[in-house]
Amino acid sequence: MNVMELLLQLPQQSLARILHHHDNGETERSKQRCIEKVIRRLTDINDRTASIKNLQRCERQLVIFVSMSATAEWASHELAGLVTKSEREHVHHALPVLEKEGWLFPLPMERWIMPDELKKIAGNFLKQSVSMETVTVPAQKPDRHTLLTDLYTFIDEVKVKAYPLTQQKTIGKSQLGSLLRKLEYQEDIPNEKWRFGYGRHFNYYPDRFSLIYDLAHNEGWIQEEERLVVTTKWEEAEEMSVSRLMQRFMLTYVKEYRRALPQLPVLIKILATVLGKDNLALEKETVVSLLYPFTDDYYYDDRSAVIKKRILPMLVHLGYLCEKTFGSETYYSLSSSHLHGNRFFSSLL
Repeated sequence: MNVMELLLQLPQQSLARILHHHDNGETERSKQRCIEKVIRRLTDINDRTASIKNLQRCERQLVIFVSMSATAEWASHELAGLVTKSEREHVHHALPVLEKEGWLFPLPMERWIMPDELKKIAGNFLKQSVSMETVTVPAQKPDRHTLLTDLYTFIDEVKVKAYPLTQQKTIGKSQLGSLLRKLEYQEDIPNEKWRFGYGRHFNYYPDRFSLIYDLAHNEGWIQEEERLVVTTKWEEAEEMSVSRLMQRFMLTYVKEYRRALPQLPVLIKILATVLGKDNLALEKETVVSLLYPFTDDYYYDDRSAVIKKRILPMLVHLGYLCEKTFGSETYYSLSSSHLHGNRFFSSLL
């Protein structure tokens, strides 16, 4: 729904309140003139930019998260579930502010809506916030085949070895180390004391291998008995296309990581919005600064670690982002096949 359609539905009292806020206490008895003045303010880029810059963290999260979603209308409790956990208690204060600022509009049955024009303005605000930091890089093809190759290697090794499992249903350290050395992407067995929240055996297995294992387990391709065994379901998986297998990887990633990071799909959408279609890239610390206001700490992972360890490298493994190092700086851009991921991640918003 666009701004004009919404304003025509609003009662005079609501229109007057918005106009009073934006035009230094001005009042207008004519509804038509009131709408004309309000719509000029709400679609003025400079006015909207100043407004969003002055919003508190919860208010800004609501504006950005709603603008990234395909959902048309929101109940108040749904908006509370949209923001990070640390900001949920502030939502009931934020909604009247965003109504007065002209970002969210009330509907019957205690529902809220954001006009289409304002969604675009919010997205453009994010782009402009880092526009001076972007660089152009050549289009890069993602290295998705390494992930698939390592999946096949893992399954083949399980077929041959039928690894005996520990009481925790994990592969023993010596055999795990031997398995990891056979994969194309090399990882060490984690030695961090506290690892949890991002997968079935995340505390025992390294990040990327943990994702491979979770996919195989979730799809029923492997089964944890006294030994780890490959099931007959794997025969169907061997007939899957590359794109379908990668979609299953993406689904597994979101499913496992979303428990700890509920905002994960919208964070990915923010990256897609900012990096766009012009081979743009951002330096790692700029990406961290971009996503930082929209994330929370997760136990021993602070917000910076969440972005640097749980989001960026995993999206590179999945072939959604490309990583390029220039000197001492690391840059991230969308891969040439990111559109497939966009359609998938957008379906989760």
